[in-house]
Amino acid sequence: MHLPRAIEIQPRLPVSALVPSYRFYRDVLGFECPDGEPLESAGFAILQRDTIGLQLVTAGPDHPAGQMTVWIHVADALAEHDRMKAHTPIEWGPEVYWYGCREFAVLDPDGHSIIFSSPTDEPPTCREEDP
Repeated sequence: MHLPRAIEIQPRLPVSALVPSYRFYRDVLGFECPDGEPLESAGFAILQRDTIGLQLVTAGPDHPAGQMTVWIHVADALAEHDRMKAHTPIEWGPEVYWYGCREFAVLDPDGHSIIFSSPTDEPPTCREEDP
C-alpha cells in the first residue's frame, strides 16, 4: 500500500486563555503569529518559529483541556536554556541523556511540557530512566 507523503505536523494545544498563552510562546519561546496578536475572542492561533508550527486553541467542549508534551528539536539546547531561564522557571534539565541528546523542559501557562532537545556527543549526565 502506497501512503501519500506526510508534509508537516502541528500540535494543537488546548489553552485556558489564548492571549496570555500566545504571549508566553512569543516572549519566552520565540514563536510568532504571522497574522499578528490574536484576540481572545478568536479562540485559535497558529504560531511559527523557523520550521515549527504550533496551534493554540481555547479549551472547551470540542477541545478539552489536558496536558500535552511538545518536543522541539533545536540547534543548541544549552543556548535555548540560557536564554529562557531568565524568563520562565525551568521544569528540569538541561541534562544529557543516554540517547545522545541534551534536553530541558519548561511549562507553558496551562502546564503543557515543552521539551527542547539537541544532539550532543557529551557523556550522559543522568540515568537512563530519567525523562
